[in-house]
Amino acid sequence: FSQEHSNQLNRYRRALADAYPDFARHHIFLSPDGLPPNLERDREHWHPASYSVIHNSIQGILETGVAEPNANALLRIYATTIRRNIMPDTSLPQVARKIYLEHRESMDLIIAHKPDWVAEAKQWLKEAVAQHPKWKLDLEGTGFVRFRSTDWDQYDATQTGSGWAPGSNALLLFQFRFDDGLPWLDLGLSPGNAANNRLRQMLFDAARQHPQFFTPRTTTLPDSWATLHQEADYILDEADYGVGWDDGITRAKVEAWVARFATNEFPAMNEVIVNCLREYEAEMQS
Repeated sequence: FSQEHSNQLNRYRRALADAYPDFARHHIFLSPDGLPPNLERDREHWHPASYSVIHNSIQGILETGVAEPNANALLRIYATTIRRNIMPDTSLPQVARKIYLEHRESMDLIIAHKPDWVAEAKQWLKEAVAQHPKWKLDLEGTGFVRFRSTDWDQYDATQTGSGWAPGSNALLLFQFRFDDGLPWLDLGLSPGNAANNRLRQMLFDAARQHPQFFTPRTTTLPDSWATLHQEADYILDEADYGVGWDDGITRAKVEAWVARFATNEFPAMNEVIVNCLREYEAEMQS
């Protein structure tokens, strides 16, 4: 817990004891700097820990690869959030301020010409998508690039989607999205309506039946957005946002990732989806 208010920690401890009387309970007081609780009585029961402890524990799990793919992706995002937003080096802002004031003109010039990471990576992804004849670009926005299989276009039901943005009625789309500037891929299924509920359920069930290809994020189909698949890892990592950005190394990594997905994963996923569409169309015609 990052803060304590009056009798809050004591109330938490008693609530845990009431809810889990047979469990061995270890009370952790979580704060950015690992400080102990203010009250002496709370210090007897709560062990202080910093966010760096949590971050290091998550990193250990990610490095050993013991987490389930969906959990792995969630842990990676959480670790990034902790590192960037909760664990800053408090000495750095003052150092950065001093450097800026001493070299203001040069720093302003550098800032004015720094790379637009997301915009440039989006362009690489769009060009990589365009290289694959079975893929067709759909929408793009500030933080995403979306595309679909050309095989889906022969089925009218795939144009019963909603909610993407004006200009697209797609039922499902692959999308490259950016989390804190890092790109990753998922397969989104748009919200349901009377015209597509049956097909949405068929697609969701098919994804659940093929866990070797898909990773649905829920066990039941929601009426709102659904994710049929989410890649476990980012396409790039922070080390790629350096000198390799302009010498072609980072772009080559993006292109290689897209090519591997197009060759190794997409064909099987596409076959499952097309079979669903074919089955649905036959059902509607019978």
